[in-house]
Amino acid sequence: MEGGRWGLVIIFAAFMIQVLTFGTTAAVGVYNMELLDYFGEEATVQVSLIGAINYGIFLGSGPIVSFLMTKFTYRQITLFGSLLTVIGLLGMPILPYIPSLCICFGLLTGFGSCCCYVPSHVLSGLYFEKYRSLATGVTTSGSGLGGAIMPVIAGLLIDMYSWKGSLIVVAGLCLNLFVFSSLLREPPPFVLEEIVEEPSVQSNQLISSTQAVSISPTYVESDSSVLGLGLNRKDYVNNDDGTTVDAKPLVVNNEPREIDAEIKKNAQNDANNSYDFKKPLLDRLTNHHSISLNSLSAVGATRGSSLLVLDKSNHSKMSTQETKSESPPLKPPKSSRHIFIFTHSGFNIYFLSNIMWNAGFSIVNSFAPEFLRERGMSTIVAAYLVGGCGFGCFLGGIFGGVFGNFKFVNRQAFYIVSNLLCGLTLIIFPFYDDIVFYALCLIGNGLFFGVILGLLIILLTDLIGVESLENGLGYLMLSNGVGTFIGPPLAGLIKDNTGDFDGGMIFAGVLFLFGAFIMLLMPCKQVFTKCSTK
Repeated sequence: MEGGRWGLVIIFAAFMIQVLTFGTTAAVGVYNMELLDYFGEEATVQVSLIGAINYGIFLGSGPIVSFLMTKFTYRQITLFGSLLTVIGLLGMPILPYIPSLCICFGLLTGFGSCCCYVPSHVLSGLYFEKYRSLATGVTTSGSGLGGAIMPVIAGLLIDMYSWKGSLIVVAGLCLNLFVFSSLLREPPPFVLEEIVEEPSVQSNQLISSTQAVSISPTYVESDSSVLGLGLNRKDYVNNDDGTTVDAKPLVVNNEPREIDAEIKKNAQNDANNSYDFKKPLLDRLTNHHSISLNSLSAVGATRGSSLLVLDKSNHSKMSTQETKSESPPLKPPKSSRHIFIFTHSGFNIYFLSNIMWNAGFSIVNSFAPEFLRERGMSTIVAAYLVGGCGFGCFLGGIFGGVFGNFKFVNRQAFYIVSNLLCGLTLIIFPFYDDIVFYALCLIGNGLFFGVILGLLIILLTDLIGVESLENGLGYLMLSNGVGTFIGPPLAGLIKDNTGDFDGGMIFAGVLFLFGAFIMLLMPCKQVFTKCSTK
């Protein structure tokens, strides 16, 4: 089974991390109602900044966390993030002032959630190749489930313990982040596994590349010189790459032994010595490639000869051009090197699209409960309706992940259509005053938004490749953070000018439409490229 049993554990841990982190953030709309009552209606923009900073830091700190992932293990980063998340939640009821709430919930909890989210989400994609879309879709559905249950839980806790007491209980729930973070284990390098498991295949290829007369090794007496290699009395030998090698007498200082056994022994020793879970994954993925060079201590001495010289020190001089081609130097793609990701035009389009729909959804998450309360509904009813949006997101994440795994599905078109439908459900949302209509619109919006989230990683992988996934996801999170930071304050300004949240909900739908139209630039660019090459 692809990914193995531990791959399933990673999916479960990443799923639960998203339930807690995104669920806590999704409950900000319920808390906004209480904070507006606490600070007064005139503080709408200031209160909206608390959730906006949390969203912005949560989703915008991706590049910072991506850099930390090259210095520390994924488990260490998520444990640190769990600590920040809990500290931030506990600090809110102790310091109930808008500046301190921005620091505690916005900065500490936001950055802590990002430290938990990014490593766990990247790991869920690294453990799988064939079923990567399904794995990331199931993982992403955790954000939808968290968005479905946490607002309801927060509403019930507020009724029992007030908003301050409820935050202490939510902080206690987030202590489970330490448990799920401890389950995160990085996958072993796949190339390393192939070297250790199949040494005989590589050794046979190495022997055949020397064009030996006989595949059986020639053994000589210990400490004796080897003569008669057909060098025509020259003092050097020309290699295919233009270099020369001194034709000194070759001495064997070891007992006769089989080449396959030697390669297998050295490869296994190198694997045992080099594999260290305490090192960052990026270091191990870039360093393991050198094992194929160091472990091959038996190489063909001279082209056209069946003699095997068991001397690793002369490997760089005596290996032929064919042997070098089997172990090329590992050169990561340019898009995997931080800011150079923006040299990829497809990523830039995807980046802008993400800003738009994140700004739209952050408005829904922040002000939909207050919009519903303006229409005469209680806090708990508004929490249930917003939870319906989260439940739709949960189903949409699974739906998008499953269908995104099929080869006949055009993922970009699927993504664009989902953005369009999200926008339409929000534009029509304020025009009909009925609780069933509100529920259908919110569930539908959550369903299509879940599809977008389910396609997020697999579509990014299609654009930039799995080699650049760590860096790409970090900067994609930056676009998400920019969108979620600017969305709620803009909706707050619209509310201050119009007196209600109707304009803000319509504005959120328009932002989703912009996200879809921006993605249409990608197929247009592909058509233009094809026409220009003809």
